[in-house]
Amino acid sequence: MLKLQSRALILAAGMLAVLSGCGQTDDSAETPVTVTVTESPKSSDQPTPAPATTTVTSTISVEVPVTGYMVPRDAPVGDNVDLEVSRATVCINGDGFGTNVWAAGPHTSCELVSSTYEVLTANFNATEDDLRDFLPMSIWVYSPVTQVTYDMSCRNESAEVSVCRGANNAEVYFY
Repeated sequence: MLKLQSRALILAAGMLAVLSGCGQTDDSAETPVTVTVTESPKSSDQPTPAPATTTVTSTISVEVPVTGYMVPRDAPVGDNVDLEVSRATVCINGDGFGTNVWAAGPHTSCELVSSTYEVLTANFNATEDDLRDFLPMSIWVYSPVTQVTYDMSCRNESAEVSVCRGANNAEVYFY
């Protein structure tokens, strides 16, 4: 019976480990896990007695390691952020199209980011379309700072970050 209880407790710990990564980020007190173990005797010629039931209650702490890189969400405009592909300055925050942040690479102005955003999103619906689904694509973007129109090549750079690159090392990131 003790061996069966140990197996049930291990199974409960495994299920908790899987479920702990499913969206709950609250660090409040842990909820005890209750496991009910029912043991039935092996079949034989003897009459079968009612199965014995044992309830095991235990609090299980499980640390789930974070895998992959998480880009910063809702970073304030003007903040420098480390993306999984580069360092950038936040220029636009929370504007739909499946994006949360638009940022300028080290050689790019926020004005060029805004112009790129306007051109890239002109034919899409902010609530229904995810720009990442339409990449790669090339666009022409005017920079109010340099007063030059750039050919920007846009693509998905990684699992989360997309980028438009153009002349003079211009880089516009969005995610």
